[in-house]
Amino acid sequence: MNQIIMNSFVLSSLFSEYAKNIVAYIDPNTGGLLVQALATVFGLFSAFLLLFSRQIRMALARAKRFMRGLFKRGAPQVEIVPKPIPHGVD
Repeated sequence: MNQIIMNSFVLSSLFSEYAKNIVAYIDPNTGGLLVQALATVFGLFSAFLLLFSRQIRMALARAKRFMRGLFKRGAPQVEIVPKPIPHGVD
């Protein structure tokens, strides 16, 4: 454990020493491009939630009922019944 801490300290020291000499510049147009991309992603996510809200709600309710059945004391809510094998099928 001490070896891992020592290695991470040495690596972070080296990286911080080299990072002091780096000069960065973000063009103002790059910020606009980032805002456009994030707005598009937000719009797609919102549309997905709006279009599939009923299915998402039903899936969450089904999962909630399933979890409630798992943690409920007594007999399980879900019973697995095997399918009968048809005659003449090998």
